[in-house]
Amino acid sequence: MRIIKLLFSAIIIFLLITVTGFFIARESLLFWGTSKIKNSLRTLTLSKSRDSFISQCKQLGSTFVNGEDLVTYRLRFLSSNEYLLEAVCSQFSFDPILIEQVVLPNFVTKVPGTSGFILGSRPNGIELQVFSEEISKISDAIKIDLTGLSRKQALIADNGVIISDGEDRFIGGGPVTSCNGYGYECCQDVSQTGIGDKITGLVDCEKSCYSACATRPVVLSFNSNPLFDPQARSLEITNEATVEFTYVADAGKATTVGGVLDFGDGKKLPISGLAGQSSHTYSCARASCEYTVRLVLEDNWGVESAETNISKIKIIVRK
Repeated sequence: MRIIKLLFSAIIIFLLITVTGFFIARESLLFWGTSKIKNSLRTLTLSKSRDSFISQCKQLGSTFVNGEDLVTYRLRFLSSNEYLLEAVCSQFSFDPILIEQVVLPNFVTKVPGTSGFILGSRPNGIELQVFSEEISKISDAIKIDLTGLSRKQALIADNGVIISDGEDRFIGGGPVTSCNGYGYECCQDVSQTGIGDKITGLVDCEKSCYSACATRPVVLSFNSNPLFDPQARSLEITNEATVEFTYVADAGKATTVGGVLDFGDGKKLPISGLAGQSSHTYSCARASCEYTVRLVLEDNWGVESAETNISKIKIIVRK
């Protein structure tokens, strides 16, 4: 009995030490991460006060336009934990001058949705978080929500000086950066669909930068017999001729795939599986008719495949 009590006490002490160590590490890492951001903002502020890059910008050909600053200083994230300090010359925003490249401490990341800081603009800011990705993975593995153990802190700056640690209305307003720099994902048009918030107007991911991406089924091949013209993906047949269609699909991360084979003349056929075939007879009451056959897949989550050149065939029926 005594041994059991000692063992139980040892377990309790171990758990207390572990939990205490976790919270100490969390706060220490957050302090370290915020200190790095604050030091970087000081570096930018000093560069601005010393006019460190004005001569370089003038050599590039920058000129004063409509009262704009000749040089703009910014802290721009490339990913959730890496950022650049840059001097941007007027009229040369596409080619900024690199001042410094910084990586946040391990386990410290920027909350997705923001991009960094711009000196001289209205107050703008970001949020840092600690252990967010690690806790999310553990929560998914054990099916228990532990996200409350993660710690976040807002950093709001006005002209490079931290003015607040929690005014959400000032979060954002940073420089335009890459999709990954916002902490978002660039979804592949054919094999993925975007989920959640969307950012547009980015150079690297103009139309499909989302907070998350989900896989969608993909039509790998869609053929006909008789064989269609491979360049135009069109097939010319006579009236009342029968065409056989075959397809092969990829389900992505889904477990099942179904869908519809739309023959284009008002007739549709439900399909299921990653491969299949069917036939259809085409009629035309005029001298010529055109139909477009479309294959639309849908996975078990209700996500549809994208329409591509591969997923459709033009059928031309002549008498």
